[in-house]
Amino acid sequence: MLMKKAAVSQVQNTRYLPLPKKEVQYWKTSDLCRHFGIHCSLQKEGARIAEKLFRRFAVLYQLPQDYGNVASKAYLLQDIHKGVLETAKIFQAGDIILTHPLKSLTEEKNRLLAATISCVNSESPLEKAVKFSMKSAGLSVEQGRSLRFLVESVVQARQQVMQRQDSGKGGKRESGRYPSDNFCQKLSEYVAIQIQEITRLSSNSKDLSKPEVIHDIRVAFRRLLSLSVIFSGYMNDRWQQECILKLKENLKILGSLRDLDIMQEKCVYFLKKSGYTIKEIPVLWKMIGETRDRRLSEVNRHCSSIAYETFLRDMESYLETGVCRPVLKKAAKVMIFQNRQVLEVSLLQCYMQLKAYDEWINGLVVPEPVLHQMRIAFKNMRYVLDFFREESGEKGEKLMESCTWFQTVIGGLHDETVLIDRMEHQLKNLKMQGAGKKELRIIKSFINFSREERMALLAVFRKRWKKFAGEGL
Repeated sequence: MLMKKAAVSQVQNTRYLPLPKKEVQYWKTSDLCRHFGIHCSLQKEGARIAEKLFRRFAVLYQLPQDYGNVASKAYLLQDIHKGVLETAKIFQAGDIILTHPLKSLTEEKNRLLAATISCVNSESPLEKAVKFSMKSAGLSVEQGRSLRFLVESVVQARQQVMQRQDSGKGGKRESGRYPSDNFCQKLSEYVAIQIQEITRLSSNSKDLSKPEVIHDIRVAFRRLLSLSVIFSGYMNDRWQQECILKLKENLKILGSLRDLDIMQEKCVYFLKKSGYTIKEIPVLWKMIGETRDRRLSEVNRHCSSIAYETFLRDMESYLETGVCRPVLKKAAKVMIFQNRQVLEVSLLQCYMQLKAYDEWINGLVVPEPVLHQMRIAFKNMRYVLDFFREESGEKGEKLMESCTWFQTVIGGLHDETVLIDRMEHQLKNLKMQGAGKKELRIIKSFINFSREERMALLAVFRKRWKKFAGEGL
């Protein structure tokens, strides 16, 4: 008997299990909009038009007048599925209302609302969509009659709003999405900004000779790579498989030029501090300059190549289909997608990574590659905090300052390591190219100076790391 009653009153679909009414959790309309990244204030005019249209239909075709607020809510929530459902499943957009019912509507109206949203987003003919949605939402034939006009009201309201916007200032349309509350929207916008920055900086080959421009391009690539790694569980397969490898390749090409710029800077710093001049290391200085020119030519060729331009276009095309996996994936796997939740999970991931490295830096020796990986972990944490700047607040700002400090100090230590390796490797070549005893002596002094700088940076790092690890880990 109980099963028979449930079959009559609840959704005629084995995918759903009915809950007792007293256990159902209802949502305020504003809270639901905010939760799914919908900007209510930009949708109000369209919602008002949809309700007005339905009330006209109600008079003409003897429909319940009080369904007008269903038309209004349907207009507000018509895009609730974006960034949540797979593209192939958008006809189930209304199902989100069945799992997140509105407090202001009765159960009957919530089911009508769910069916309306599904129909509005369906690619099937109206009659077929209505028939499917009636069955899915458990609607009667009479309710199905109202459903047709609810859908028509939303569609016509949408057309009217678009026409008004097109006839307004420059035809510019405002988005009804509110990305700051929706992780998927926020990530897509962030990726778009980085791609635009890379494209802008790479467009002028003359600027590529400037170290600061190379640095800015690398930073944009590094941000994309760091967030792609941290948010890997949220990024779709296409982005993971096609983009990450190319991001690493571009960073490697740009990094080789950056290493030479740093070598020049450190060389000048050493000479000035030790009382030498560039004229006293002519062979080394010439070698650095010639190597840099070759690397610069390679970077210029790379950034003006068809492959590079195609890569940037491909990244932009990913934005059209979305870079995130659907929140409600196949087989109903659900992912968190609100900013604060993703922030907490991502920070925990960074903390655990740093904690894992800690045991490897307290022995007789400290592996520099481990320190380099710690630097990347701090950089990742900084990018996460920067991405969620609004959500992380004052504590996030302080933590970001610490991350920047660690990143800078360990980065300096890594740069000294790269410089020492490169200089020791080049000693024989420099001698063969005509470097005299005095120049070779200065170069060896330069290497020893870098070793001392590296040990000083390690001591500074360890002192602050112990405090940070004690408080934060």
